[in-house]
Formats: sequence, C-alpha cells, structure tokens
Amino acid sequence: MEQRNIPLIGGDPGGLSAALHLTKIAPHLAHRILILEKQRYLRFNMLNWSRQTE
Repeated sequence: MEQRNIPLIGGDPGGLSAALHLTKIAPHLAHRILILEKQRYLRFNMLNWSRQTE
C-alpha cells in the first residue's frame, strides 16, 4: 500500500481547492495527497451544466 501523509478531510470545493493549490505550489507532494470524503453526493459539472453522480 502506498504511504500518503497529507490527508485532506472533505471532498467539497474547499478540500479540492486545497489539494489543487498544494499541487500547484509543491508539485513534488502531489502523489502524497489523499482526499477523504464520508458521503456520496451529487456534483455540479461546470463543463456541461448538468448534475452527475459519482
């Protein structure tokens, strides 16, 4: 199992934004990020303006 030691709690826009910003400022840490989300929810897709399930 791959070791990850940068957990981000919450896959909401804030958590995803934090992951993207961290990847931008420190690309060498990108492979160590793990986003944890407890719920499954609908997401709004900005590309086609529709809601999709994951």
